[in-house]
Amino acid sequence: VLPFGVYRIVAHPPNPLRIKAILLYSSLGTAIMRAHFAFFNRFERDVTMNWYFAVLKNYVGFSGRARRKEFWMFMLFHVIASFVFGFIDGLLGMSSPKTGLGPICGLYLLATFLPGLAVQIRRLHDTNRSGWFSLIGIIPYVGLIIVLVLCAMKGTEGDNDYGEDPLESEYENNGD
Repeated sequence: VLPFGVYRIVAHPPNPLRIKAILLYSSLGTAIMRAHFAFFNRFERDVTMNWYFAVLKNYVGFSGRARRKEFWMFMLFHVIASFVFGFIDGLLGMSSPKTGLGPICGLYLLATFLPGLAVQIRRLHDTNRSGWFSLIGIIPYVGLIIVLVLCAMKGTEGDNDYGEDPLESEYENNGD
């Protein structure tokens, strides 16, 4: 009832490379592929782990300001890596029954403690607060929530006591 080609595509998923080749050779396909590449190349830096590695490269840079994206992208990859290393420790049977941490996850957390603290302090600087506000996290139950809310707040527009606006300097560097 269906034409042979349609039945074959439904029964066997098409090869993605063949679809790309077909799209590239049609004028509409060329326009779609160009729009696709233009859109994703524009945001290439935002969808990679460059934010995470930028924080690690600025290992103990406590001065200056960090934008929200830098802080939250670092925290996202940090939490994912912590879960992966914890899972590996669990699979290998190396987790401590008391703490739940194994040596791999523990070494990772130890190695990323200073970069995490530095990006948190720079994030607080962006909201025109001292890095000493990080000590609020010591308060049981609510301290961590307060620090996370402070880090989620929008940064000060323009220059503040801790340096220039990281968003403005990024736009100047990109020519926008």
